[in-house]
Amino acid sequence: MVTAMRMFGILAIALVLGHGRAGHAQTPVGSSPPPATAPVPGAARPAPTKVQYADHAMGTNVTVWLWTGDERAAAQAAEAVFAEMKRLDKKMTTWEADSEVSQINTAAGVKPVKVSEETYAVIDRAVDISRRSKGVFDISIGAFKGVWKFDEDIDFSLPDPADVKKRLALVGW
Repeated sequence: MVTAMRMFGILAIALVLGHGRAGHAQTPVGSSPPPATAPVPGAARPAPTKVQYADHAMGTNVTVWLWTGDERAAAQAAEAVFAEMKRLDKKMTTWEADSEVSQINTAAGVKPVKVSEETYAVIDRAVDISRRSKGVFDISIGAFKGVWKFDEDIDFSLPDPADVKKRLALVGW
């Protein structure tokens, strides 16, 4: 949990904009790749500049901007951010049947599911936010998955009102 919470702090600088190649932090936009040699001790450090890295994670394009004089360290930090996002997504996505969250959803109302402390902590926090917001944020809204089609299945149709009513009975943090 500590790792996830620390990374969420780092991820606060990652903005959901831009585009990139999945799996690879890109060379900073508007700059050249970092030098292949290590800096000379006592030599002047390069002036900080803004560097940008883009990748795909959690079903969206993600861009990370960093202000740095050390592009090599920035590239490593960006790779670590993207790797952590992908690790968390693999564990907690609802898009893959074998994730912990998908297993919870599949077994809902049938049997308990053992999950990692990290997943439990995220769910516990989401329930707390649902409670504090009096349902404005509602972790249980996932019951509506697939009712409206917004992704690759988009068809611009409205769902059957009976299906909406049935799913609405399952919502309520």
